[in-house]
Amino acid sequence: MKITLVGAAGVRSPLLVHGLAGLSGKVRLDELAFWDTDPERVKIMKRVAEEMGKRSGLRARLTAYSDPEHALEGAD
Repeated sequence: MKITLVGAAGVRSPLLVHGLAGLSGKVRLDELAFWDTDPERVKIMKRVAEEMGKRSGLRARLTAYSDPEHALEGAD
């Protein structure tokens, strides 16, 4: 499953990643896509979320997109 976070440059995105990692036994998450109107900040939040995901056991790949169409493509 692919989930897209619209507005992913917010400080709560890494916390959401932590929560999703806790569901790994119940939900098969393949990709967590990040998109925001602020591409530089979304890259920063993605890096923070990746670290949080590693510590929390998240197996999904995290991706940052520069355009919303690609970020939403294939999202569940």
